[in-house]
Amino acid sequence: MENENKDKSKTAESITRIFAAVGKGRENKNASGEATHRIRTVKPGDGKPDYLKVVLLVLVVLTVAAIVTLLAVHLFYRPAVDTGVPFDTDTVTDSPVTGPENPAVTTDPAVTESPDPPEVVYTRNKDCVNFLVMGMDKMSASTDVIMIVNFDTAKNEMNIVQIPRDTYIECPDGKTGRVNAIYAHYVNNSPDNATYKEQRKYAMEKTAEAIEAGLCIQIDYYALIFLDAFKQTVDAMGGVWVDVPFDMYYVDDTPGQELYVDLKAGYQLLDGDKAEQFIRFRADYKLADISRMDAQKLFISAMFKQLDRISITQAVNIAKSVLDNLSTDVTFADAQYYVTKLFNVDLSKMNMLTMAGDGCRTGESGAWMFVLSRSAALDTVNKYLNVYNEDITEDIFDSGKRLTCVNDAAMMAIYNSDMRTTPVNGENADDKLDFPHYED
Repeated sequence: MENENKDKSKTAESITRIFAAVGKGRENKNASGEATHRIRTVKPGDGKPDYLKVVLLVLVVLTVAAIVTLLAVHLFYRPAVDTGVPFDTDTVTDSPVTGPENPAVTTDPAVTESPDPPEVVYTRNKDCVNFLVMGMDKMSASTDVIMIVNFDTAKNEMNIVQIPRDTYIECPDGKTGRVNAIYAHYVNNSPDNATYKEQRKYAMEKTAEAIEAGLCIQIDYYALIFLDAFKQTVDAMGGVWVDVPFDMYYVDDTPGQELYVDLKAGYQLLDGDKAEQFIRFRADYKLADISRMDAQKLFISAMFKQLDRISITQAVNIAKSVLDNLSTDVTFADAQYYVTKLFNVDLSKMNMLTMAGDGCRTGESGAWMFVLSRSAALDTVNKYLNVYNEDITEDIFDSGKRLTCVNDAAMMAIYNSDMRTTPVNGENADDKLDFPHYED
């Protein structure tokens, strides 16, 4: 019995030593003293993942990745631009009338014609874009404010070119008339069952196409702004200081285009309602729409100069008023990009001008049309609206005569006149412009 107890005691001691070796991570040795394998102590909970730490680690990684992505987008994102050419680059020459009916033209053998000029390959300046901006009253379908804003993000330059609302133009579908009626024409001819939003989109796209074809330019974006947005923007800015050149008074009770203007001459703060009166007034101008566009240039210039004084709250209110009254194809990402670039532009030095031309009565109806000077229009396009690295050539510009009616002598006389050195109005609108008007 005593021997049995001794054997049990030795066995227990051997087990204790084994566990002690395991706890200390020692190596077991065989009878010859060689190490066999190491046994490591496994603490309670080892081998089970700490889920909270894993989740936190994943969140940190995702947050860092998101920040890096946003920075990369901000630093390297640039909107894609159309590198094609949306206007006709084929030349069209008018063949002279020959024969006895035209004694000024002889029937002698024709002189050998000079070879055609080499075809120009237009490559896109991807830093330069054109925005078509049109303004209209919700009560009317006419777009009486038509501007093309050219923005060069590499040079930090901006040009604004106004197109007179009565400018004659021929649309790609053959429709002819004033440029301010194109939008309404395409709204009325939009696809069947189109929603109101789809009608506006279709009409703006077709209007852009018509202007592209006529002026031989590329339009990258469009924006249709209702008059309410203009008035609300002025109010959100706290008004705009403008020097009204003379007393303005006019009343129009015509349904759909009601207008009441009552402004005194002098430097004053215009709220939204008074600002609308100022830019819409044209009753006493000798140059009618041309002087009204000069007034618009003066006002826009004054507005831009005061934008750097607005607060964050005012900026939010302006953004809301514009977005509520805006139809555009500019995406949110593109808008962020261009707004960021806009801060680099000295807005006080931007060019603002109106396309040169003159008005006349046309056809049997005697309708009043404004006809662009072809030479001046080409000059304006190449200086302020061209988004290509090559100039639009004279033989290509409006080769289809979309900006005039070849059968109307009065229109052709204006179209062929050279107004490059004698523009209707100057560039770079300042705080004071001389508006020709009828004295009381």
